[in-house]
Amino acid sequence: MPPAQAVALSAALGIIRSDEGQQRRDILAARIRQFREGMGEVSLGLTDSVSAIQPLIVGDNARALNLACRLRDAGCWATAIRPPTVPVGSARLRLTLTAAHHAEDINRLLEVLHGHSE
Repeated sequence: MPPAQAVALSAALGIIRSDEGQQRRDILAARIRQFREGMGEVSLGLTDSVSAIQPLIVGDNARALNLACRLRDAGCWATAIRPPTVPVGSARLRLTLTAAHHAEDINRLLEVLHGHSE
């Protein structure tokens, strides 16, 4: 392992083990909860993921691309995942939540998804 990589790994482990690391995990868990609860009855295929990666199955490739574009226009980044990466008819958005997101960011994401879920 190169020395620079070893130093970076050591620093990352220090953060993970620290109070700051715990705070980041707590914030991330809160953002995931906020997102999942805020999705409610939106007609998008929210999977059972409890991780920071929240896939939304939208089915159609064009719909996935359109929704990703609308989210981007609203300042939210979402990647449209399409075949052959996923099975035909199960195109999805990949949303990645982080501890750096604020509650307002999640609210904006939810607002766009609620407005374009039909």
